[in-house]
Amino acid sequence: MASYNLGRFLRGKPVREFAFKSLDWHSIQPYAKSILLGSSILGFAAAVASYFVCYWLVTFFRRKDAALAEITREMEEVGEELE
Repeated sequence: MASYNLGRFLRGKPVREFAFKSLDWHSIQPYAKSILLGSSILGFAAAVASYFVCYWLVTFFRRKDAALAEITREMEEVGEELE
């Protein structure tokens, strides 16, 4: 529902009732463009947020170990990606 509403908003169209009787293509087709656009935007936002959360978790847990903490500090100083 959020994908559909976001897609309709971004396409500049008024929100229609989101009701279909089955999951076959003919009943979903009128909603497809809005759902795909909204899902793409929400998926991209979730991926970006997940990247930063995972990056923070990796650096957090690496700092707990003294050897890994030194490697992490050096990588952050030179701008290398954590592997």
